[in-house]
Amino acid sequence: MKGYELPIEIVIRRLGFKNSKNLIYYSEFNDYDYNHHISKIVHEIKPYAIYFIDGNPFILFFDNLFDEVSFKTISKQVWNAQIPVAMLCDDQTVKIYNGFSLNLTSYFLEMATEIPLDTCSVATEFSYLEITNPIFWEKFSKGFSNNKLNNYLLANITYLTEELKNTYHIGFATKLVLRLIFIRFLIDRGVDLAYENFSADIEQSKNELMKCLRSKSSIYNLFKYLKSKFNGNLFDLGNEIECPELTQDVFNMLADFLSGTISMNDGQLSLFALYDFNIIPVELISNIYEILLGREARAKDNAFYTPNFLVEYILDKTTLGFLKEHNKYTILDPACGFRVIIVIEANSYVNIRSSRLLPKFKTQKINSWCAA
Repeated sequence: MKGYELPIEIVIRRLGFKNSKNLIYYSEFNDYDYNHHISKIVHEIKPYAIYFIDGNPFILFFDNLFDEVSFKTISKQVWNAQIPVAMLCDDQTVKIYNGFSLNLTSYFLEMATEIPLDTCSVATEFSYLEITNPIFWEKFSKGFSNNKLNNYLLANITYLTEELKNTYHIGFATKLVLRLIFIRFLIDRGVDLAYENFSADIEQSKNELMKCLRSKSSIYNLFKYLKSKFNGNLFDLGNEIECPELTQDVFNMLADFLSGTISMNDGQLSLFALYDFNIIPVELISNIYEILLGREARAKDNAFYTPNFLVEYILDKTTLGFLKEHNKYTILDPACGFRVIIVIEANSYVNIRSSRLLPKFKTQKINSWCAA
């Protein structure tokens, strides 16, 4: 008697993904085969299975359709991770969503197509054969190229910086915005700032940041505290706090912007409340850093953004082999800038060391359990 086959397994099989070496089930996902960022995304979202292209998640398969609250969470996660396709199904229907496009009213991913389960085949849209067909992507290219998170995020940040400069005449607008991005980055990653009511609880810390932003003294006390904890000049304050342009209106505007209740020039609300800097690729945050530096600063300080793919290529061709053969070494990056090379190299080192230690750890644990 033939055993029961889950609807999602039927979808994977009929669409032609079942025998692909690029299909990985979450239950079999190995952190050490992927970089730290991809591993983090996969564990945050926890799909049933993932289809990879060039080492990056391309399709996420889910084994149910979710209620509205859960689907809103999944939508936000997939959109922040910028994974192109999400497939959800029950025992009758397969719903395929555009992971690049979020409906800004419902905060659900935009649906690309819906297919009855019993009609799924390799000839169906978004099958294994179809996604490798350039003609297929001509049909969906507009929906999968417009309204990406990076476009929204950069537009939001640019608007905020220009508003501070042009409307409120804040000469240090760029540095002020970068500080807020950095703080949100720490909060979204669950870092306990160990200050006032900030904690490892992400929502609590977000609310605390909103409260601080309503008060000039509160936010600048936070800046002073962070200056004592972090190197670099991001939190060098000088005599900023004495700036007469730093009125209460400025701090109200900043709080409203970060909470997503302020409209920009195009009438679109700020989407800052939807961003999850724990999932957004670090290279996008680096790109924001470069854009906010502006041409003048780049020319003055020779500061340039290094794309993630270029960093990984450089490291793969230079240090990775050495790293695998040696337990101790030192990396020097004289033009470290945003430190992306150092960070990726450190993550590679952690992954390799962990993969070496894990078998020993498992053996010791198994032996200790047997002894018990």
